[in-house]
Amino acid sequence: MICCVTAASPQNRIFIKGSDLCGASILHDIKKIKMPWGRLGGSIVIINKNGTKSYFKKKTIWGFENDKKEILRFNEGNIYKVVDTNIVIIYKTYSKSPVYYFSSNLDSDVMLLTRKKMIKTLEVDTFAHLYKKSFLVRQLLN
Repeated sequence: MICCVTAASPQNRIFIKGSDLCGASILHDIKKIKMPWGRLGGSIVIINKNGTKSYFKKKTIWGFENDKKEILRFNEGNIYKVVDTNIVIIYKTYSKSPVYYFSSNLDSDVMLLTRKKMIKTLEVDTFAHLYKKSFLVRQLLN
């Protein structure tokens, strides 16, 4: 397993880079995170428990965890929800018909999830192992 995202209770956390998911977030006492959808807004708003607000450009942070314990990643102006962290990171878009993407690790480029791209990026043996172990990957590629 690549990622160690665990939390005892719902919380809002900001991550500067992907590896921050396995450690402490940079901000504490966050009451709410407001984010723009798609490419429309360039910043997210952090509302702290004391009522103050902070603003972060989407380009300057990796992503965040919301109070529903969803991990969201910003990449190239898009927002992706992390749905699987075994062997590779699998993301989906927010839509009625979500599109799936992957990255080989938390800080690598996000790519459209296709068999050809996965084999090229991961090598044949790693892809075979992933295909065998991940029901989601088998479902998406069949």
